[in-house]
Amino acid sequence: MIKLQALSTKMDSVTFWDEKGHGEISQIFVSHNEDYISCIQFQYVENGSLVLSPPYGAPHGPNFYSFQINCPSEFLVNVSGKYTNNGVRLITFTTNERKHGSYGNDGPPFGTQLREFNFDMGKRKQFGGFHGSFTTQGLKSIGVYVKPTTTTETSPAEISNSASDIRKTGN
Repeated sequence: MIKLQALSTKMDSVTFWDEKGHGEISQIFVSHNEDYISCIQFQYVENGSLVLSPPYGAPHGPNFYSFQINCPSEFLVNVSGKYTNNGVRLITFTTNERKHGSYGNDGPPFGTQLREFNFDMGKRKQFGGFHGSFTTQGLKSIGVYVKPTTTTETSPAEISNSASDIRKTGN
């Protein structure tokens, strides 16, 4: 798998976490405070059972959000957001069916520079899990695993979508 990560530069007293191979996410829980994403947690399917990950970051709250993903037909195709040297400030999740979020704060805290991250995994089911780091104050970094395509074949739906995209552009 390919490992992608948005990395803050202040890495003092961080704990690294890794959910590699847990690509069938059924629910995501996100909390944020005024400044940063304070906690993130995942529920995924493993051997037909629902498994809850540990919470990564500070305890959940004061702004708590939860959303479900109707797996296996719905799956993550994009994770994006903004971060500073101190941690993840804003996060958005997009599936093949809808967008969830943005969770957190869009503006930069005083005296800091915001950077953006965008993990676009394409239209196929290639998400392979999350990883990142946290402190007792919140989420410092987040990344995704991307499974490379295992076939060169194009599905009939992809061919149909490509043809309709060509018609829309007038070519």
